[in-house]
Amino acid sequence: MIFPSGILVSAGQAIILTAYVRAWLGRHHLIHGEPWHIRETQHKVSQASDISRLRWLDQYLNGVELQAIKRDLLDKILTAKKAEGVENSTANRVLEIVRAVLMKACNEWEWLDRVPSIRMLPEPTKRVRWLTRNEADRLIAELPSHLADMVRFSLETGLRRSNVTGLQWSQVDLARRMAWIHPDQAKARKAIPVPLSSVAVAVLRKQIGKHQANVFSFRGNPVHQVNTKAWQSVKAGRHREFSLA
Repeated sequence: MIFPSGILVSAGQAIILTAYVRAWLGRHHLIHGEPWHIRETQHKVSQASDISRLRWLDQYLNGVELQAIKRDLLDKILTAKKAEGVENSTANRVLEIVRAVLMKACNEWEWLDRVPSIRMLPEPTKRVRWLTRNEADRLIAELPSHLADMVRFSLETGLRRSNVTGLQWSQVDLARRMAWIHPDQAKARKAIPVPLSSVAVAVLRKQIGKHQANVFSFRGNPVHQVNTKAWQSVKAGRHREFSLA
C-alpha cells in the first residue's frame, strides 16, 4: 500500500494517524514538488487554520492507530479544547478535521471499516445582533487609538477582521474614495469593491505615514492580532456583550 505522502505501508501494518497528519503538514515527502495537504486543500480559505488545528491535535493523536480512535478519545479532545475557553464552534472545527481524516481513511483508502460517531457541540443558529450607535461609540472610546481606528473602519465598511488587518495602501484610492479586497483575500474568492464613507476616509487619512505598506499598524509594525489584552480588558469591563468577528 502506498501512503498519500509516498510512504510505503505493508498491508498488515497498522496505519498511524500521525503519519497522515504530518503528510498534511508537509513534513514528509512531496508530491509533484509540494506537500500533499497543500495540493489537496489549496482551494480552501481555511487552509492555514486547518494546519494550525492539526498541529494542536498532534499532542493527542501522535502515534495513535486509526482503529484506536474511539468516542472516549474524541470526547477527551473535545474537553481539552473547551478547557481553553474557546467557543463551541472553535471546538467543533477541530473535531471536523479529525472526522475528515477518518472519513477519507474509511471511504477512499479503505483503512477503516467504520468511522466512530463524533459528537459536535451546539452552535448558535441566530445572527449576532447589531450594535447600536451608542454602544459602538462607547466601545471605541475605551479602546487604544490604533484598535479604535480599526473598529471604526470595520463598522463603516462592514469588512471582516482579516481584511482590515491585511489592508494595504495599494488597495486604497482615497481620491476616488474606494478600496478593494482581492479575490484571494475574500471568503467567497471574489473581489470586493469597498466604497468609503467620509468617516472611513478620515480614519484612513490618520494612518498615512505610519507604515509604508500596511494601512493599520502599531508602533511601526503591521497589526495581525486584534484580540489583544486591551480588547479583552474592554470585554471584561462593562462591554461584556461585545465579540470580535
